Amino acid sequence: MQPLSGSSKDLSELKARFFTLMSHEFRTSLNTILMSIELLEAEEVSGSDEERAHYRQQIKVAAEHMRNLLSEALENFRPD
Repeated sequence: MQPLSGSSKDLSELKARFFTLMSHEFRTSLNTILMSIELLEAEEVSGSDEERAHYRQQIKVAAEHMRNLLSEALENFRPD
């Protein structure tokens, strides 16, 4: 059996890795959303309906990804 301090250290490292990964995933999705909105605004006058639909789809996919990540995190890391 490992000493408590070793287990506590392992848990802290696991939490740190989790939050690093979660932060990266959220930033990536947020950047996709923001970039797509900027492109929609820039293409507002000259963009085709197909281009605008593509950007809206990117926003939707990124937002759904963030929602799924959050739901998974909340489900798996609930306090006992």
